[in-house]
Order: sequence, then C-alpha cells, then structure tokens
Amino acid sequence: MEEFFKRLKSYLKGAYKMYCSLYDGLQVAILFGNLILTTAIFGIL
Repeated sequence: MEEFFKRLKSYLKGAYKMYCSLYDGLQVAILFGNLILTTAIFGIL
C-alpha cells in the first residue's frame, strides 16, 4: 500500500510540473499573440 502512495505522489508531482510548464507556455503564447495583434492593428492604421 505504501508503494502505491509513493507512486501516486510522484505521479502527481510530474503532473503538476507538466501543468506548470503548460501554463507558462500558454502565458508566452498569449503574450506573443497580443504582440502580433497589436502590431497588425498598428500596421493597418
């Protein structure tokens, strides 16, 4: 049973790390998207 909890803990840690890196990636993507949008809008004006 203890082994199961150890595995679960490491799995959750891995999932959390993956979630954090995905979240960071999303933030960067949003930032770039806004930058491109702003550039496009100012380019049209």
